[in-house]
Amino acid sequence: MELCLLPFITEAGNKYFYDRKTGVTLPLNDILQEGLEKMVDNELVEVREILRGKYAGEKNLVDGCLDFIRRWQENFGGFFLNQGELQEIKFNIRNYDERTLQEFFNYGNRYQLILNVTEDCNMRCKYCFLSEVYNFTRCRTEKKMTLETGKRAIDQFLGGLQHVADFNPGKRVVITFYGGEPLLEFSLVKRLVEYARSIAKMPISFNMTTNGTLLQEHMMDFIVENEIYLAVSLDGNRENNDRNRVFPSGEGTYDLVCGNLQKFREKYPDYHGVSIISVFDWQTDLEANDEFFSQSDLPAVAFTSGAATFNTSYYDQFSQEDIARHSKQFSRLWQKYIHYKKEGQEISSYLRCLIEGQLSPILIRPRHEDVRAPMVPFTNTCVPGMKVSVRAHGEYDMCERVNETMPIGCLEKGVNLEKIKKIIDSFNETVGKNCWTCPINNICNFCFAMCMGDGKFQLPISCEESRNNFSQYFSVVNSILEENPKAYDDFDINVEWFFYG
Repeated sequence: MELCLLPFITEAGNKYFYDRKTGVTLPLNDILQEGLEKMVDNELVEVREILRGKYAGEKNLVDGCLDFIRRWQENFGGFFLNQGELQEIKFNIRNYDERTLQEFFNYGNRYQLILNVTEDCNMRCKYCFLSEVYNFTRCRTEKKMTLETGKRAIDQFLGGLQHVADFNPGKRVVITFYGGEPLLEFSLVKRLVEYARSIAKMPISFNMTTNGTLLQEHMMDFIVENEIYLAVSLDGNRENNDRNRVFPSGEGTYDLVCGNLQKFREKYPDYHGVSIISVFDWQTDLEANDEFFSQSDLPAVAFTSGAATFNTSYYDQFSQEDIARHSKQFSRLWQKYIHYKKEGQEISSYLRCLIEGQLSPILIRPRHEDVRAPMVPFTNTCVPGMKVSVRAHGEYDMCERVNETMPIGCLEKGVNLEKIKKIIDSFNETVGKNCWTCPINNICNFCFAMCMGDGKFQLPISCEESRNNFSQYFSVVNSILEENPKAYDDFDINVEWFFYG
């Protein structure tokens, strides 16, 4: 047997461990820890005899700890991975086929269609993932999606899910408009929204990611009328935003974007389907952004992320002083977040997203009854094909954040299960090769997009570094909960808002 536990210590010095098998965190003492370690190679009777001899004056505590281990294992299968379970996982990875994938998708495991309505953009953001500074990704082009391409993509996506409405009438799907800059093709977006609504047999949520510079009143009207959830890019105050988010002339976009957001709020003060996404790098003044979003009357920040660090030359420009300054600021904001959450004080949406984006795999982690897709048993990634990103000319990718070296189909033939299987097999053979008994292999945030290189997968950081990070994240969450048990009572609401508006 193998132990599947990640130990950690809170700020108060209390010991816990995360039990991967059940998704539960439990208090830990020396007797419990030693009992778990010895039961890997010994029977319960033998371990009880050993510990009773070592802790002669604490017989009741020894028996209590060992009885708890036995009951937890019997009732929930916790703590240990036995050889039978390990062989079953290996069997599922080796023996699934395209029919298995088809059955997986037929059961309704598709949830998002992303339509890249254009590959053009009116801006030239310096960290843009779809630019020359990132290897293996497409750059801006003049390609734009036709109405026919968009309709056929919608037909294929919804057509593969219409039967699901018969046994799951509450099934909800998302159609996202992406680019490039989707507002360059707003008339196409309008017609595709109307078309999707006319044929769908299930509820649809519409999302759009935009730079916000082209937002006009008639667009606002349509967005509100159709309850489209709008994510507008803004990297913080004027200095932080205009350093990277610029027009081809080099002119900053802060005033225009903020002005359009203010007009939107003035015209539709009760519409809450607009949010901000904010990107940072090693020169971003994170504390200034926290203050800015705390005091502004702009929409809430729903997502923050660093400019992608893999397959790029973008970060070559930063000095060691930049890195040190960034690290110190991040550390201070972590401490501020912890303090405010313990005290139940309000924090800015920016700070919440900045920190909880890293804590979210823990806060929404799988539990005992949750079932993983058998073909991708490791990491917190989705299965390629659960969402489909359609390029302007009709090629299919597994995600809007991947490069173009691993397409999963095309408009003419639909999703290609053979290609998906090859991608999954490659992921399992490279990223998954060290996952078998890892204590965080069901919450690790390595995904297909994060690990994708030039037609192959590679780890962005070491597994040891990832485990150390998660140990710290567990420590932060439980340090907060020790002093404020209600600190995350509304976290599920925030997550739902991000996905559905």
